[in-house]
Amino acid sequence: MKLFLQIPGVLALFAVSISVVSAQNELSLVAPGSSWKYLDNGSNQGTAWKASGFNDSSWASGFAELGFGDNNEVTVINKGPAGAQYRTYYFRRSFNVSAGQLNSLQGDDAFYQILVRLKRDDGAVIYLNGEEILRDGMPLGTINYLSLATSAAGGATESTFFEFGIDGTGRLRAGNNVLAVEVHQSSPSSSDVSFDLGLSAYNVPPTYGFYHPPQEITFEDAGTAETSFSPSLLFNNDLGWTSRDRNGSTGFLGAVANYEWYTFLPVAQTGVGFAEGNCFSITNDWIEIFNQINTVDLLANPLKYRIDLRNYMDCVVSFDVRTYDGGWPEADILPGNGFEANQDYIKFFSHTSTDGNAFTKKQELNLTGGAGGGVEFINESLVAENVPKTAFIPTEDIGTGWTELNYDDSGWLDVSKEDDFGNVVGGGIGYARNKPPGTDTFDPYICLDLETQMSTSSSVYLRMPFVVDDKDRYKGLTLGARVDDGFVAYLNGQKVATFKAPANPLWNSGASGSNLDSIAIQMVDYSLSNHMNKLKNGENILAIHAMNLGRGSDFLFSCQLEGTTNAVAPRNDPPINLNDLNRGVDGSFYRYSFPIASSANSYTFTFEARCNEDTEAIFFDNFKIEGTPIAVDSYNSWVKITTSYDINDEGFYLEDPDGDGLSNYLEYAFGGDAEVPGYTSTTGQPLMPQGRIVEEGGQSWFEMTWRQLNAPTEGTLDSPFGGFNLFDIKYIPQFSSDGVNWDDAAPGADTYEQIGDAEVNEDGTVTVTARYINSVDGIPEGFGRVKIEGYKVILQ
Repeated sequence: MKLFLQIPGVLALFAVSISVVSAQNELSLVAPGSSWKYLDNGSNQGTAWKASGFNDSSWASGFAELGFGDNNEVTVINKGPAGAQYRTYYFRRSFNVSAGQLNSLQGDDAFYQILVRLKRDDGAVIYLNGEEILRDGMPLGTINYLSLATSAAGGATESTFFEFGIDGTGRLRAGNNVLAVEVHQSSPSSSDVSFDLGLSAYNVPPTYGFYHPPQEITFEDAGTAETSFSPSLLFNNDLGWTSRDRNGSTGFLGAVANYEWYTFLPVAQTGVGFAEGNCFSITNDWIEIFNQINTVDLLANPLKYRIDLRNYMDCVVSFDVRTYDGGWPEADILPGNGFEANQDYIKFFSHTSTDGNAFTKKQELNLTGGAGGGVEFINESLVAENVPKTAFIPTEDIGTGWTELNYDDSGWLDVSKEDDFGNVVGGGIGYARNKPPGTDTFDPYICLDLETQMSTSSSVYLRMPFVVDDKDRYKGLTLGARVDDGFVAYLNGQKVATFKAPANPLWNSGASGSNLDSIAIQMVDYSLSNHMNKLKNGENILAIHAMNLGRGSDFLFSCQLEGTTNAVAPRNDPPINLNDLNRGVDGSFYRYSFPIASSANSYTFTFEARCNEDTEAIFFDNFKIEGTPIAVDSYNSWVKITTSYDINDEGFYLEDPDGDGLSNYLEYAFGGDAEVPGYTSTTGQPLMPQGRIVEEGGQSWFEMTWRQLNAPTEGTLDSPFGGFNLFDIKYIPQFSSDGVNWDDAAPGADTYEQIGDAEVNEDGTVTVTARYINSVDGIPEGFGRVKIEGYKVILQ
């Protein structure tokens, strides 16, 4: 026979996929070839047919494979009128799970795995006890009886059993269970339909976690939609995340490896460093819990997905958070008033374990609302509260000239005094009627006591000059005032603010209402930003007409004037509350970082946040866990220990930085050097698998040898899963007589067996020899390859 080995770069075919471990205590639930109830009349069954209690007694029954058009069906079903075949066919099967079997699946915990082996032509949706568990070859969204599969099955895919590992936790129940399957055509004119299914379940042992640092979830990489995204399925970037529906549903969105998170983000308002529309968002008066937990009861915290830290030291978890309370212009929602204390919050918890079983929960972050809100800019004092000023109690009308800059106030009272250090300072004016000095709440703010002068007057005038070097530096003005009872403010002769004052005040006017003493002593801000055009470069004058309600009652007025600059106010590092973090719409976020205890061998986390108003939003992105590997036990640690590459750059598994035609992942799998081009190891061995014909027992046999990492493996070459599982690699030898169809297309297909023990090489790798289990006598030509697969497993 002619023997062909595929050329380097194709010889080892890398395929990103989700695989499952060899079944442990596997429980067969539905065997392939079983009998099914089916409906093949093209009718619209709505949604009731998938429920456990649906009456399917009128449906036909038959053994799988069910279908038509392939001439291998056990049960032929009705395809419908010529040229207008039915689009959808319905199948149901009941099976029993005893309480003892369910207990054995759950073991010491509630977690177990379901394995689906599905043959479908063209697409299918599978329901277990009324709940969708799998969708294959079908579009997203609602499926009905007219829906079409996304693509046609053809060639080997028509006869292939596709395997899917599904988290089974809580899906099976003791007693009767019901599988419901709808199979859809890709076209009304399709010539065939096929359906068969096998279902089993098994427990998985406790583990420290399959994933290894560095792990990173960047939602910008996870999708492109403005309002939803799906996790990336790239290598080691698809941890199983779940989230509660932010619209109020207590259910979960989708399943372990196929779901979307709804974010409802304000378009283009997520800020630099965050993906527009793709980062995790909490808003609109709802609590969100972002976690690695998959259970109906979020508070139970069963810690389903874990990261193995046993081979790592100096581990750190970090993530970005940004708050936003600037309103949503697209929805005509105005900016809010900041995040409220004890109502809005962010919480982050680390969960660590030394034995992979018992976990300790530690709160790393708990930020709530605080004083202030929105974007904060640096304020500069233009008129300080304690600067000297002049005051005048009018006894007749002196007009309005006193509000102008050039008015002569040399005869007015000085509002000033000496402080304890001999400095001349100013302050407010007022009095506490019939009380000794220093005994009233107004006293700390009164520099000039006017009780005697105002015994017959309700009005007093104040003038405060100030200088502005460059008025264009300011984007706003704020007058702060302590008031009992009212006032009118003027800037350079023009009215700019009023509080409890007549619309057209006279020289002897009183306030239009009273102000409580407890409020009067507080510095209340009045925005003058609409009067920026009244500000001048050089000298300016702030004039106040302060008013009391009636003659002889207590009185207070003290004020300050601040200009808001274009500079954003610096925040604390780290921010002390949500509003401290909320600084600016563009690019304002903070990266939190927390060390993980050195005693931790396994890690997971939970993240929780709440907003109570539509204007508020919290954004969470760029989660990362990093550590220094001690020895190689994964692709990531191999890159970090043996290369100078960054895992997200030249160290990416499909990159070939040394240009020898072998990707980094193939160099890793076969013991190569990613930084030195070539097809031989440091000891001169060929890196790529080698093939040969061996004569034995009067027959010809095909054998392959390949190098692989030296570590304990799982699986066998002739198992249903067809390969050696080592770290995050699966080595699968394959044979083909035509170079197109390979022999591992279905479980139980012809495969290989290992010959002898692995030979240990000088560079620390081992060489494995495997023989194709069928004699190649009579085969004119043959093809061999070793398929290298990213080995994924859903583990407890």
